[in-house]
Amino acid sequence: MKIEIDYSGWKFYDDIVREYGDYYYYDYGVNTVYVDDIIGLSYEGVLSQEKLDRLSKSIKENGYYFKRYQDLHLVLMPNGFYSVCSGGNHRPYLAKKLGIKKIKCAMEILIPKNILTEEQIKKCEDIDPVNTDHPYFRQLCEEYNLLPKQMRVNLNYTL
Repeated sequence: MKIEIDYSGWKFYDDIVREYGDYYYYDYGVNTVYVDDIIGLSYEGVLSQEKLDRLSKSIKENGYYFKRYQDLHLVLMPNGFYSVCSGGNHRPYLAKKLGIKKIKCAMEILIPKNILTEEQIKKCEDIDPVNTDHPYFRQLCEEYNLLPKQMRVNLNYTL
């Protein structure tokens, strides 16, 4: 069965983030996400039929290689959905088509400036812009409930 490229039902990164205005990123690291929560690809036309065919064949012959996640870069939006940002568009596209439920990725969390106080924005501005894994960004994600759903549940767990 050949999987044809069809962008129906997909959104694109720039369109998704536009609604949030200015923002910061928190580099969350490696995570496993539900494929159904991935709604965006980098941009329209990003998929290559040749690469899609090659990856589809490889998955059918060898199974989905779960450990290869470094080239899948997802951003978690405040609405709880993900978009591919820069790389790995073929993986979530194929995963949806093949019924794969979860995939592993490198993930960032989008923190919209419009939800932050002036004091919080000032503190963010003082952080080196390449330091997206700064603990303060993690603190903001916790405070504004921006962490992935699986992690949100774990934060409330007590012994």
